[in-house]
Amino acid sequence: MSLRTVISFIIVLALLVGIWYYLRPGDRPEPPVDTPVPVLSQIPKAYWAQADGTITIEAETANEGLTSIESVEATGRVRLRYLVYPDSRVVISAFNVWMGDANLEVRFLFWDVQQERLRCTVFYSDRNINGNLANNRIVIPAGTPVLGHTYDRRGTNGSCGGAVRMLDAEAPDQIRVVHEPALGRFGVNAAFTVDYEGNEVTVTLDASGNFINRPPVANFELSGPGVETADDGCPIPVANTPEGLEMSLSSTSYDLDGNFPEELDIKQSRADIAFEQWARSTPEGFRYLGEGPDGGTELFKSSEDHQLILWVTDRQAAEARKLCRFRVKEPE
Repeated sequence: MSLRTVISFIIVLALLVGIWYYLRPGDRPEPPVDTPVPVLSQIPKAYWAQADGTITIEAETANEGLTSIESVEATGRVRLRYLVYPDSRVVISAFNVWMGDANLEVRFLFWDVQQERLRCTVFYSDRNINGNLANNRIVIPAGTPVLGHTYDRRGTNGSCGGAVRMLDAEAPDQIRVVHEPALGRFGVNAAFTVDYEGNEVTVTLDASGNFINRPPVANFELSGPGVETADDGCPIPVANTPEGLEMSLSSTSYDLDGNFPEELDIKQSRADIAFEQWARSTPEGFRYLGEGPDGGTELFKSSEDHQLILWVTDRQAAEARKLCRFRVKEPE
């Protein structure tokens, strides 16, 4: 037998073994199943809030008692954008503080007094800030750094210029944020220490305000002959037709934001909802059902696993989603 024949035989044998291995019953791997819908338990709620209040600047006597800074108050405004996760984690993507104009009196010994003009003063974070939510309060850990700057001159048109001073700061204690979206309450209590020409200056912010935007609340109503729902709004999965469970889908979602008349129950308002989208699972994967508050009528077959999902998006692109997972069984 020639060498070429032996090599050809080995190649054919290897191909046959590979085909047998792939087609044999039992433990061959299943084809991958796409999961177009993200894990809903990890989807955060997005908030955008603003508060106005007072900023106080205080300093300890420095340089062995030779230099002192008089306390001063100014108006302050803080604005936050943040995500709240179901496990109570909070990620703040935007933290901005604006301070009204103030004059800082710096005294050297008893006779040399200088006025430091603080104009267009801002503090901000250049990175995400992590915190945790508990009992309607967001706690940001001590040591959180922020950046800042101030100018010494404001023009007649409101813009600032002149000498600029950088104000790198750090929170010596926890920052506490009031987070009560259902009542529309938001507030920030924070303090930052700044090294100001050898003086450790403490900038304290105490502000209260409201939400610029809150996410919608996603919910739906399921109806049909014999259709019952559990406390979470999902169906009690018992067939009401020979093929399975047939239900009509209707959104009861709402949004707390918007300018509503006093006589309107804002908890039932849909004025700030931009659009709603429906989808469900099938043996072939997820299927898009359509857009709008009416999800139509759908049949969920017996002895199959199902998922029903409603996406709700408001006019600021904040999202909420409701998901039901169930397996339809025959009535007893």
